[in-house]
This record gives sequence, C-alpha cells and structure tokens, in this order.
Amino acid sequence: MSAEGAAGPLHAAARRYAPRTVPLLPRSKRPRSESWPDWAATRDAVDRHWQAHPDDNVGVRVGHGLAIGDVDPRGGGDDNLADLEHTHGELPATVTVLSGGADNGRHLYFRAPDELETFTLATGVQVRALAGTGRPQQCVAPPSIHPDTGREYRFAPARAPWEIPVAPIPAWMLAGATGKRQARTPEQWVTQLGAAIVEGDRHPTLIALAGHLIARRVDPHVTLALVRAVNEARCTPAKPDSELVELVDWVCGQEFADERELLEKLR
Repeated sequence: MSAEGAAGPLHAAARRYAPRTVPLLPRSKRPRSESWPDWAATRDAVDRHWQAHPDDNVGVRVGHGLAIGDVDPRGGGDDNLADLEHTHGELPATVTVLSGGADNGRHLYFRAPDELETFTLATGVQVRALAGTGRPQQCVAPPSIHPDTGREYRFAPARAPWEIPVAPIPAWMLAGATGKRQARTPEQWVTQLGAAIVEGDRHPTLIALAGHLIARRVDPHVTLALVRAVNEARCTPAKPDSELVELVDWVCGQEFADERELLEKLR
C-alpha cells in the first residue's frame, strides 16, 4: 500500500497493516485505548489517529486467521524451537520480525485457523492468536520502538511482507494446541497451580487464570490478589507487579467491554 501523504514511518506502517492495525502508546507495547479490539482500522481512522499521535507505536491484531510464533530466547525459546524443528522438520519461510529487545526475540507470522487460541508450544515458544475469551490479541510490529532498548522492531532480512508471503502454520505446531481450548476444571487448576510455572509459561498461565476468574464474575480486586499469590508462590521468576496489574486490567477490558467502571478498581 502506498504511504503517500503519511506523516512518518509509523503512520505508513499503520496504513500497511490495516485493517489489523492497533494504535499503541509511544515506545510501549500497550494499546492506547482499552477498546482496541473493536477499533475499526480504516484508512481514514488510521490517518486521523497518527496525524494526532505521530509517535504512537503500531501493533497488529492476531487471531481470526493470523497467528504469531513468539520466540523468547530468555526462556530457552531458540533452543526449544530448534529441537522441535529437528523432530518435525524446519519451519516454512515466512514473515519474521526481530523484536529490538535485548533478548533478540523473534515473531514468526503464520496463517492459521480462525478459531485458534493462544497456546504454549514449548518453554519460551508461544503461539499467539485469540485470547481465552475469544477476543483478538495484539503484537507490536515494525517500526515501533522497543520500550527498554529504544531500538526499532524490524523485519528480518528477506522476511518482510512485501518480500515473502505469510506461510500456513505447520500441522505439527497446531497439534500442540490440542486440548488447549477446553476450559480447565477446578481440579485441573488445582493440579496445574500446584507445580512451578517457568518463565515461558508465566504469561499464558496467569492470563488464563485471570480469564477463568473474571469470566465467573470474581471481583477484579480479588482476581488480582489471587494472581499475585500464584505469581509469588509458583512463578520462577515472579513477574513484576506492574505486569500483573496490566494483565488483569487487560482481561477485564475483554470480558467487561461495556462495564468500564470495573477497570477503575485496578488503578
């Protein structure tokens, strides 16, 4: 898509990614608006937004046909993904983003079933698609600025969307999602939360726990307290408290889209 008339590279990228575009706060991974899953990313809406907020980072919605393999080297993602490829075969060449973080993480883009939900393929390797609530998730995209390093997210050499198509997700990766979409019973939660939660599994486990509680109308304050308790007792290492607040806040935003007052309880 032509970027003619765009105010800058972030604006041009936002146009390119529409209708999956998500406005993020400057130098942040966080959406500017809590209602981002329902934001209509039309050409006019994108232009108006980035003309008003030219420094906003840009994200893309995932789910509904698009999945992203999020490889976190800090959690052993590179090694674990290499082991899986050794067993099942190399991944197809596809659009690939280098995160710009100090950990040199990667985002691998795949075409996927519309109903696919986020799941952990291995420690440090998460396949991001729909949240457990059925709402889309979002992923930071180039040329956004990484909040910690100040470096740009960028496409890997010869792996930009204008250079290579998004490949279909391999069947062996999809096999890793088997059973993930089934709601956990209380007994399953007791079993899972009785074990250590390692780094690559912390976010999906805690967000699933928050979703399980909020969907059952547990008060957000209570939900946050329980997530904090599990984080402190079981996560290795524990996540920062600010991330837990954002996590529960985000789940509330998905589950209570029309009940915004609940979000204020977490602020």
